[in-house]
Amino acid sequence: MSIFRRLAPWLILGPITGLLVEGVYRNMRAANPGLAWIYAVAAVVSWYDLAIYGGRAVLTLHQWMFY
Repeated sequence: MSIFRRLAPWLILGPITGLLVEGVYRNMRAANPGLAWIYAVAAVVSWYDLAIYGGRAVLTLHQWMFY
């Protein structure tokens, strides 16, 4: 199965948050709840950043890393 067909349902949620939610799902199925919680926190933070700040925190981090 191609990678796109495997990831397509998750990408409905968005290019970043969809992959984070997929990480939660896969780690819960693999009995790794610690890593699943880390993915869940990252997903919530990314949704909050997008809703409140319009994704500016991601742009700020990008500027700090490359300038």
